[in-house]
Amino acid sequence: MEGGPLSRRSEKTLKFNSNIEEISLNLKVDN
Repeated sequence: MEGGPLSRRSEKTLKFNSNIEEISLNLKVDN
């Protein structure tokens, strides 16, 4: 599978989504 711009973008999106999940989990714990 080639690492084209589309796959790179999806990788960044997955990382971004996981970061958002971690942040929301941390916020739930704080509150």
